[in-house]
Amino acid sequence: MKRNYTLNKYVRNECSVFLNDKATSGIEKCFDFLYQNEEPQGCLYSSIINFAILSYNGYSPKLCYGLCKNDGNEFYHAWIELNGKILDIAIYGNTNFNPWNLGAKLDFPIIFKDFNEHIVYNNQKFDSDWPNSGIYNISIQKMSQYIENNSKVWNLLERLIGDVFKSSKVLKEKIYELLDKYDSNERGL
Repeated sequence: MKRNYTLNKYVRNECSVFLNDKATSGIEKCFDFLYQNEEPQGCLYSSIINFAILSYNGYSPKLCYGLCKNDGNEFYHAWIELNGKILDIAIYGNTNFNPWNLGAKLDFPIIFKDFNEHIVYNNQKFDSDWPNSGIYNISIQKMSQYIENNSKVWNLLERLIGDVFKSSKVLKEKIYELLDKYDSNERGL
């Protein structure tokens, strides 16, 4: 699929209000990857990547996941919150490229908004089928372990922010340091 310059510009403009240029560029590249690949289920890995991009750039994001609703349709989802605002680039693909009906299709991803008229975010809300969801895996392991076991996440991270490091080893050490700090401080793992 070709690039959607209108959507990329929207992501860039919305992010630039809150973020520095490097973080804005990383998130825009991540969205562009999701869009070009028509990714219907990229919420967990894109949220982890955006968490790493924001953390690396000195921000304090929060990785969120739980049961969400889009016009009454429930689904498990992952997103980022920063200073009480939602950053959810994957929701665009979830609602536009997913073969299952997840409710209203969104015209734009959700970039640093307090709420969305269609999506209800419920961080840490689960029901009985939570262990069967793909996102469940991140709740039972460290983020660095998740990345280590998921080459797609690691390869995309290297592509998006690897150019600022001298080697993949240095990048991996820095990212793991940030993720492990989050796991021990925020999640108590």
